[in-house]
Amino acid sequence: MMTTELSAIQRNQAESARLAEAMAEFQKRGGVVEALPGFGASNTEALPARKPVAKPYGRDFPRQPPARQIPKSKRAVAAEERAKAKSAMVRKVRELASTMTKAEIMRETGLSGYTLRKMGCDYGIEFQKFDPTPFLKPNALDRSHDAVNVERLIAARDRGLSRKEAMADLSMSNSLMYRLIEDYGINYPLQRDLKK
Repeated sequence: MMTTELSAIQRNQAESARLAEAMAEFQKRGGVVEALPGFGASNTEALPARKPVAKPYGRDFPRQPPARQIPKSKRAVAAEERAKAKSAMVRKVRELASTMTKAEIMRETGLSGYTLRKMGCDYGIEFQKFDPTPFLKPNALDRSHDAVNVERLIAARDRGLSRKEAMADLSMSNSLMYRLIEDYGINYPLQRDLKK
């Protein structure tokens, strides 16, 4: 180790002098000091080939510990859980789509319409079409009050009221009045007769 501290140099002077004397004596006896290349020298072709080491077997060598498993990060674990939950939801939606409409699946699963449409596009899920016919009410007329309304309408005509005034006076809708006039053949002029 080389140092530039003065006290270390003074302390090692005696050792340096002893080594210099030993080297001079070695050279007097016929010894030759050879300079060898240091680390990183370009003369690497002289290295001897290494013999392959036989692999030990049996109980004579220590067993290698099993490879340490690196724990997964929280993000990786969360991503795996999300992927599992998504695939489970896709399976459930695919099952329900064979018998239900989008609105029914939305009520069943709590998913939004956008999410269901996106799943349908991404995974090729086809939903049942909505059939409104079970919910339609037949257009049945209630004719139970027609006789009373016809009498009231004829009385309004006889009083000389126009159709508009009769509708307001009788609290009758336009469509009901025109249906009664048409169905029962009531002669009700469009304008009242002003000649009297």
